Amino acid sequence: MKENRVILIIVVLFVLIALGSIIYALINSGESINPFSNSGNSGGSSDGDSESGVSDNNLDNTQTSGGSSGAGSGDSGGSAGGGSNSGSTTDNPTGSCPLKQISYSLENPEKNEICNSYSGETCTDKTIDCSIDLRNLDSVGGDFGINIVFVETGKNPITEGFETKSTAIIVGAGEAEKIQASININQEELLNKEIECFYYTTLVPQKEVC
Repeated sequence: MKENRVILIIVVLFVLIALGSIIYALINSGESINPFSNSGNSGGSSDGDSESGVSDNNLDNTQTSGGSSGAGSGDSGGSAGGGSNSGSTTDNPTGSCPLKQISYSLENPEKNEICNSYSGETCTDKTIDCSIDLRNLDSVGGDFGINIVFVETGKNPITEGFETKSTAIIVGAGEAEKIQASININQEELLNKEIECFYYTTLVPQKEVC
C-alpha cells in the first residue's frame, strides 16, 4: 500500500509539473505588442520636407543674374545682384553661333559713412560712400554697366531705393575695376536711418559660343 501511495504521489507531481510547463509555454507563445511598430507614420521617417529644413525661400529673388554677394567692411557694406557665370544666352543676329554673357563677379562691397556737420551730438549732414570690385573672369573684355542703389535697411532695393548711381566701364579680360559712388544726406527723415548699398549689373559683354 505504501509503495502504491508513493507512486501515486509521484505521478500527481509529474502531472502538475507537466501542466505548469504547458501553461507557461502557452502564455509566452503569444505575440508581444510593440507600440512603435506598424502604427502608420508615427515614429518613422516622412517622405515630405517638413523636417528637412530645405525651403525654396532660400532663393534670392532680388538678384538679377545670379551673382555673388557679401558683407562689406565696417558695420555694413552691401549686397550684390548679377555676377559670375550667369550663363545668359541669346541669338546672334550677325553670326551662326549664339551669344553668351561672359563670366564675371561682384566682390568686396564696402560702405563708409562720414558725418560732415553736427548740431550738438546729432549729425545733420553726412556722406555715404559705397564701392565694389567688378572682376572679369573671362578671356573676353568689354563694356559693363552697373547700378549702385542706396536704400534703407530692410527695404527692397529695386522698388524702394531712394537714389541710384549708374556707371559704365570697360573691363579687360581677367582684370578688375573698382566701382564707386557716394551721396550726401541732410534730410532729417534719412539721417537717422541705416542705409545700405545694393549693386547690380545692367550691361554685360557677350561672346560667341560655337
